[in-house]
Amino acid sequence: MVENKKDNLLDKSLKIIRCFLDVNNLWGVRELSSYLGYSVPTTHRILQQLKNHYILDFDEERQKYIIGNELIRMGSKVSEMSDVTKIAKPYLEKLSFKYEENICLLLLRKNEFKLLWAYKQSGTQPLQYKIPIGELQTLPYGSSGKSILAHLDKNYVNYVIDEEGFSKNDKEKLLLQLNEINNSGYAYSISERLEGSSGIASAIFNAENEPIGSILLTAPSPRVTDEVIKKASADIIEATTEISRILGSTKI
Repeated sequence: MVENKKDNLLDKSLKIIRCFLDVNNLWGVRELSSYLGYSVPTTHRILQQLKNHYILDFDEERQKYIIGNELIRMGSKVSEMSDVTKIAKPYLEKLSFKYEENICLLLLRKNEFKLLWAYKQSGTQPLQYKIPIGELQTLPYGSSGKSILAHLDKNYVNYVIDEEGFSKNDKEKLLLQLNEINNSGYAYSISERLEGSSGIASAIFNAENEPIGSILLTAPSPRVTDEVIKKASADIIEATTEISRILGSTKI
């Protein structure tokens, strides 16, 4: 097919993004160039540029491009209307109402080895610390990050831990903790990201059964009693399981 010369670079970039949103969320270079009528070199160059800005990501196993977390972040920042947020929001509201605490949705920025604070459902209980919605934070701290890290590839986990400069002893302790989280389905932390705060979190999985985010209950440590941990962890696991199933995951 002859390339459409009337489309400028912006037109082409937007049409490519719309193809991922409206037609298919998985494209190879040649099939996308054929679908749009653009040359393969032009299509490949734009896809690479979008990947460099994390609008798209590249699935090495399938050798195809997929939607990146930056596109999800942009949507959630502007309208809080990303698919994951829309699906998760009723569950966050239910948990917040039941426990009267802040419940947060966090999304994995895999290529950046970071965690995005994507959405917060405020509880009625007072909170003396700020929840950093829209910010990126490192992974191997707190229940929000560890609940995701526990289900990621070992090579990825080792890289993240090494980049953070963990000592050999601390790394071994963390790996044991991640194994326990993997088995239990949830993570619990005290004063890891913020002194005096505690968190309970469980991971959300996509259709490829990969962790893409987590749901977190965060509150001052004195309010997170053993009873709260027992009940809230079960409820959060139930919520993340349902959300994961809606997203196409078969992970139980």
